[in-house]
Amino acid sequence: MSLQKQIKIGGLVYDVEHKADIKDYWGKVSYGERKIVLEKNWPNKTQELNTILHECIHGILEERGIKHKESLVLSLGNGLTALLKDNPKLLKHIQTLV
Repeated sequence: MSLQKQIKIGGLVYDVEHKADIKDYWGKVSYGERKIVLEKNWPNKTQELNTILHECIHGILEERGIKHKESLVLSLGNGLTALLKDNPKLLKHIQTLV
C-alpha cells in the first residue's frame, strides 16, 4: 500500500512526493512549499516508518511554533517507531479511536 498523496498536519496540508535515490537523506519537509519529499526505494519498512514519522514530527513542531533541534526529532521519531513496532496491538487500537 502506498502512502497518501497529502498529509494534514494541524491546519496545513502537505503534498507528499516520492523520489528515487535521494542523496544525503531519506526524507525532507519543506514548510514554505508545504511538501514532504520521501525516498521511493526503501531498504526496509522500519526505515520508511521512521522517516514518515520523523518528517511529520518536524511538521507538527513547526505548525505549533516550537523551536526544535534535529536531535529532538530524531529521538521522537526513533521512539515512536520502536513503540509502534514493539506493540502492534497498540496501533490497531489507535486505529479504532480515530
